Order: sequence, then structure tokens, then C-alpha cells
Amino acid sequence: MWQRDFAGHTFMSYQYQAPNAQPGIVNERFGMIDVTVAFQTDRDRLVLEPMAWAFGPLPLPKALLPTGQSFETQIDDRFVFDVEIAMPWVGQIATYRGWLLPTE
Repeated sequence: MWQRDFAGHTFMSYQYQAPNAQPGIVNERFGMIDVTVAFQTDRDRLVLEPMAWAFGPLPLPKALLPTGQSFETQIDDRFVFDVEIAMPWVGQIATYRGWLLPTE
């Protein structure tokens, strides 16, 4: 489970690897929406590239697939993430940046 907190408003998703998925391919579930994402390396970053999506068991059109520049990296001792989510004909839906620190 991946939980985000935006000024007291929480948002959760679940990341998992589907059965028979290729290495580097994961799914992230947001309620009834399931997005298939490929992780690709770009220099010192791990770039998240949306590949497909579905509403429950129903595949949704790839032409409407949310896009955006999203990546993860490490800076010093921090896990840093930068996420942009946009949709065709709608525009930007969300942008957030942050970091995690290791627990002791």
C-alpha cells in the first residue's frame, strides 16, 4: 500500500506484480482503476511509464491513458519521487513531489 497525505486528505494505491508479468512491469490500483506501469532506467533515475489501464476487468482505451513525467531516484540518503499525472483533452490532474527517509 502506498499512502499519500495532502494537507490531511489521504489517497491510497496498491502496487503489485501481476502473474506472468515481465520484470520491471507493475500494476498500481487506485480504487477500481488499475494502471500497468513499466519502470525504465534513465541515468540515475527510475522512470515510470504508463502502458495500459483498466476499470475493474474492462480494458480502457490507450488513447485516454493518463501520462506525465514521473520518476524516482536517490539523493543523498533520501528516496525522492516526482509525479505528474495528465490526461488527453483534460490536462494536468495532479503533480506532487516528495521524499522518504530510511527508518532506523
